Amino acid sequence: MVNVAGKTCLQLGIIVLGATLGTAWTFYFKANRPALFLVQKTKMEANTPLEEILTWSANPVWLDARPETAYAINHIPDAISLRPDNAEHALKAHFEVFMDQRKTFVIYGPEEASHAIAERLEGLGLKKVHRLQGGWKAWQAHHP
Repeated sequence: MVNVAGKTCLQLGIIVLGATLGTAWTFYFKANRPALFLVQKTKMEANTPLEEILTWSANPVWLDARPETAYAINHIPDAISLRPDNAEHALKAHFEVFMDQRKTFVIYGPEEASHAIAERLEGLGLKKVHRLQGGWKAWQAHHP
C-alpha cells in the first residue's frame, strides 16, 4: 500500500511531466510564434486628415477599400485596390510593398471594409496604418 506522501509525490510528478511535455511541444511546434501576451495589438489611426497626410515627407501607400466598380471609375493615383474580397490576391501581387516596414498605409473607403483591411495589415505586423478622414469624398474635394 502506498502512503499519502508517496501518492502526493506521484501526482506532483505527473503534473510536472505534463507541464514539461506541453512546454516542449509548444517550443518545438510553435517556436516562431510569440506568446499571446507578447503580441502588441496596434490600433489603426482613427482618422487622419488629408491636409496632414499631404505634409508627410514620404508619400503613403494608398489603399482603396471601395467596391471594384468604384475603383475602376476613379481612384487616387497609384492606389492599390485592397478590399476584404480581394485581399489575398492584392497582398500577393504587391508583396514587396506590404513587407516594407518603412511604408505608411492610408486606407479609404467604407468604414467596415477599412477596418477589416486595417486588421489584416496589422495582423501582418504593419504598424503605420491610417484611415483617411472623410474618405474618398475628402480626396475629391481637394482634387476636383
